[in-house]
Amino acid sequence: MSPDPRIQAIVSALKEARLTGWEKMPDIELYMDQVITYLKRQLALFQGASDPSLVTPSIINNYVKDGIVARPVKKRYAQHQLAALTMACILKRVLPMQRVKQFTAPAGQQVEQQDYEAFRRALEEVLAGEADHLDQVARQTSLEDMALSFAMRASVDCLIADRLLALIRDGQDGPAS
Repeated sequence: MSPDPRIQAIVSALKEARLTGWEKMPDIELYMDQVITYLKRQLALFQGASDPSLVTPSIINNYVKDGIVARPVKKRYAQHQLAALTMACILKRVLPMQRVKQFTAPAGQQVEQQDYEAFRRALEEVLAGEADHLDQVARQTSLEDMALSFAMRASVDCLIADRLLALIRDGQDGPAS
C-alpha cells in the first residue's frame, strides 16, 4: 500500500516538532498577551480541531490559582513560568491536573532549567518514535484502525503514567522490585 500523503504530513510534523530550548526562551518577563502569543507558537503541533483553546488567559489564571504555575510578578511571566505553562498545556491532554502539578511544581518548587530540558528531550524522543510507528502502521492499516489503536495506546499510557505518579507522590520512588 502506498503511503497516504495526509499521514506522511502528520509523520513529518511529528518528526520536525521542537519545543524552544530554555536558552532560547524569552529572557525578559512577558505580559499575558505576550505569553499567549508565545505559547500558541510553542504548542502549534498540539493545537487541534478537537481542542481549539489550548491556551487562554482564563486557563493560565486557573493554572496559577491551582498552583500548577507560579504566580506572575507584577503581571509578568518569567522563563520558569513559560516552561511550566508549556509542560502543563501538553500534559493536560492526558493527565489530571493534580498529576500535571507533580511535573510543573514538584514539591511546591518552580520548574528549573534541567527539568524543562529533560521534558523537552523526552517529548522529542516520543514524537520521533510515534512518527516512526505511525509511518509503519499506515502502510498496513485503515485510518479507523490506526485511530483506534493510537487512542488505546494513549489510554493505556495514561493509566501507566498515573500509576507511576501515584507511586512517586506516595514516596515510593525507587527501583521496582
